[in-house]
Amino acid sequence: MSFQSFDMTEIKETKKKYAQEVTERWENTNVFTQNQKKSNSYPPENWQKIQEEAEEIYEGFLANMDKSIEDEVVHDLVDLWQQHISKYYYDCNN
Repeated sequence: MSFQSFDMTEIKETKKKYAQEVTERWENTNVFTQNQKKSNSYPPENWQKIQEEAEEIYEGFLANMDKSIEDEVVHDLVDLWQQHISKYYYDCNN
């Protein structure tokens, strides 16, 4: 098995594109501080794992778009998404 480093280009470009808006809107919030502290410390290999986990959750949402928002599967996916955000970015609640 060969190791390929995770391409950070898209993440860096997105952060750069929205940096000013994010700072202006949320700079003085706990969420912003948590996100900066967590996300700025990740090496590229962590970002690959984070992206893979997010994509699995996105796929779950796509596969269940026909279901009602009250459906237990949809609730479980929302819970997974909140857990993902809390684990990697900031404390996410309802």
